[in-house]
Amino acid sequence: MFNNVFFQYQIISRMLRLLPRRSRSLRLVYFQHSLSSDEKFVIVRYRFSNAAYYKVGNIRLLSRSIKIGVTETEQNISMTVYGFFRKTAYILTVKKNDVYLTRVAKNSITPANYENNYPHIMLPV
Repeated sequence: MFNNVFFQYQIISRMLRLLPRRSRSLRLVYFQHSLSSDEKFVIVRYRFSNAAYYKVGNIRLLSRSIKIGVTETEQNISMTVYGFFRKTAYILTVKKNDVYLTRVAKNSITPANYENNYPHIMLPV
């Protein structure tokens, strides 16, 4: 209970700081990743201008860094950045030594419905 109230307080205080700004658009300032010393985790550091909070998977965060366990297979993790009445979705693709951040378009086309809607255009392989 207290944790949720504190989280809501932090979001409201960040929103109030964003209120007087002229441009409230969400922009990526930096994105870095590094392997931990034992190579079991990838530490991802990011910063967005005008961001109030982040949602990685199902976890809401205020911090600008996350720690992700490294596996042999590729992992796709959804990340959403929330600002002042704005929201931008990203996908974190975590491989063994690399991390990619891909922005998801609002009207994104999934491979399942791609062939039905656009039969004349081939998907890149």
